[in-house]
Amino acid sequence: NDYRLVLSRSMHPDSSSQDDAQAAAAAADHVQPPSAARLKDRIGRPCGNPACGKIHGTTDDETGAVTRLAIKCRNCLSEYYCSRACREAHKDQHQPDCERKQRDREERREKKAKRVQCDTCLKKFPYTKMKKCSRCRKATYCSVECQKADWEKHRGVCKKAM
Repeated sequence: NDYRLVLSRSMHPDSSSQDDAQAAAAAADHVQPPSAARLKDRIGRPCGNPACGKIHGTTDDETGAVTRLAIKCRNCLSEYYCSRACREAHKDQHQPDCERKQRDREERREKKAKRVQCDTCLKKFPYTKMKKCSRCRKATYCSVECQKADWEKHRGVCKKAM
């Protein structure tokens, strides 16, 4: 609908300046999609590959294209690159920092995770590490061994979930 309105206004040279002002106000009210907002946050940030030297938001002198840091490190998801080639070239130097960031992220995730008690050994583990009975989905176990040890007792109460 907006496209048709703009197109119709551009085809009629006698449209008033008031219509143009209303269109400009409507464009100012338009909210940018989240992806555009995230790209704006990176303005002025250099490419993750120090050898590259490109900076997000600047115009390339040779091609005239605007540099965008749109490629993320696949593992840590915190380093941005201007191209896949830059990401691959910097992979070896980034590896130690990447592994540290992955460990930190996993530790934060484990701290936040709800701790659940194993039905057999009664030890508490993060919910993300627990296994459930695939039949009833009620019993929780820390390992396959605990599940096997508890099966004789659990068999009588286990019913298929519907």
